[in-house]
Amino acid sequence: MSDLWHECEEHDAIPGLVFAHVSSLDTAQSLLHKLNAENAARYAGKNVPGIGGPRAIGSFAYGDQSYAVTENIIASVVQTATALIAANRPRPTFLTDGAEWSKQQHAKKLGKFIIGLYDRLKIYPLWVRAFRDTCVQGTGVVKVFADRDQPCVERRHIDRIIVDEQEAMDGPPRQLHERAYVDRAVLRGHYPDHADLIERANSAESRRTTNLIEVIESWHLPSSEGADDGCHTVCIGTACLFHEVYKKDYFPFVFSRWDTPEVGFYGTGLVEPLTGLQIRLNQLNKFIKKCQDLIARPDIYGAFDQRMPDQFFENGVGRFFRTKDGKPPTFYTPQALNAETYNERRYIVERAFALAGVGEMSAQGQKQPGIESGVAIRAVNDIQTGRFGLQSEGFEDAHLETAERLVWVMKDISDVGRKKVTVAFRAKKFAETIRWDDVDPKEDVFHVDIEASSLLSRTPAGRLQGAMDMLQVGAIDKNEFRHLVDHPDLERSLDLKDAAIQDIEATIENLLDGNWESPEPLQDLAEGIKRVQMAYLRARRQGCPDDRLQMLRDWIDHAQAQLAEAASATSAQAPPPAPMDPMAAGMDPMAMPGAPPGGMVPGAPLPGPGSPLPM
Repeated sequence: MSDLWHECEEHDAIPGLVFAHVSSLDTAQSLLHKLNAENAARYAGKNVPGIGGPRAIGSFAYGDQSYAVTENIIASVVQTATALIAANRPRPTFLTDGAEWSKQQHAKKLGKFIIGLYDRLKIYPLWVRAFRDTCVQGTGVVKVFADRDQPCVERRHIDRIIVDEQEAMDGPPRQLHERAYVDRAVLRGHYPDHADLIERANSAESRRTTNLIEVIESWHLPSSEGADDGCHTVCIGTACLFHEVYKKDYFPFVFSRWDTPEVGFYGTGLVEPLTGLQIRLNQLNKFIKKCQDLIARPDIYGAFDQRMPDQFFENGVGRFFRTKDGKPPTFYTPQALNAETYNERRYIVERAFALAGVGEMSAQGQKQPGIESGVAIRAVNDIQTGRFGLQSEGFEDAHLETAERLVWVMKDISDVGRKKVTVAFRAKKFAETIRWDDVDPKEDVFHVDIEASSLLSRTPAGRLQGAMDMLQVGAIDKNEFRHLVDHPDLERSLDLKDAAIQDIEATIENLLDGNWESPEPLQDLAEGIKRVQMAYLRARRQGCPDDRLQMLRDWIDHAQAQLAEAASATSAQAPPPAPMDPMAAGMDPMAMPGAPPGGMVPGAPLPGPGSPLPM
């Protein structure tokens, strides 16, 4: 198909080619669309409009089957797994491989720029939704692209991504299509040269709107490096709105899979293995409810008004049986079901959580019985998180790939050169404005790595336990711990405790950037001298310019001078030491250095007449 795209001189033939090919894939892979719709319905507990096929826009495409449940263990498992993995916020960092000092500083600033883009584009919340798609549908999708010379990152639903499964049997596919339903006015704004064709285009099938147009964006990768047979098109049913030769060897998408398929492209999520248990649980719950409504109703036996014609009557809550013995009323409530039915229901719930690898207590927001200490709680969490080790690594890899795609998108925008992109990198206490032109890697090669997210607990109880651990190792004192008991803001306390070191580190950063800062008396100069010295040795080995190294040496000299001056001033202000009384100190005068022969202490009274001389 790519050959036809490339060789076709008339763009009018491209839409028919693209839509025919995608339609054939829809027909051949219709079960995938149906599975996507069923997985979404199982998780939501209801039919989800817009999922399940090429025309599922305003209504559900597969009948009126109801997915309402009384106890949705699938949703509980998915939400717990998402909270355990996607709540982490790994920070992509850029590393160099044996590069000189200036390249290392460049990579560091590039990492700050990407983190600024993460905050600006809200990529962390976006990946939470995409990872939930990973759990539900098996594959989560994020699109990284440039729109009007600005970087964009958006979540996509896997049901709108069309890939030939036969082509992806043994490796990544070479072509990919994305289906979207776009408002007619928005489409005219993006492609004003085709406004007339867009206005005459037929709307997508929908019961609620006639202003959405089906758009298919397609990519075909080049056959080899440097080849010009790659294609990128944007088509509606009757027109090709955009066409270009595609030279990149990747699609503008980042995929995350819960379980990588043995063959093919689309992954498997948590919903599919739990569907059978959820269906059985639904059946049991409905059966138990029906039995309790019909059987477990109170019966009352007694001599009621004889004018009532029926042998028994009911008021909606219980049944009344008339007797003739004149005894007081007797109450009886039959048992609806035996214990085996309830035990089976309990077994299904436990089996579902065990099969998914999610702790039932974690899903309920409770700790396990007998687990009291913070160390034990964290150990249980580590064990549970270890069950999702592959998924956690996949989530981090998705962030790595997202960061790489952002760099490539920024390079494309920079090549166009019409707009200058600037972001704000926000640290704990300050913000730094960074321009892309200052961090553009150009031909430099960087490796992307992931920095671990915060290890501090997010719950007040966990933070308090963390404060107790800090107290035990001596990181905080008792006064600070008493403050944290009232308000367990451990991060703020650690920031205050670490303020002196943070100040020195900021000073080192400024000196390495060529901005001179004189040491101040209120700084921890002793600690600063050690850290600046270590920074000097590291920077010297990394090829730091001599003027920056000289700043580090000058700072150390100034700090040592201030420490010496402070020590001299302290010794000058101190009172002279009082003379020592050897007798009061319990010392032997004979043992004092410089004592005269015979043990006579200078200034001591002479012995009186008749007194024995000292020996």
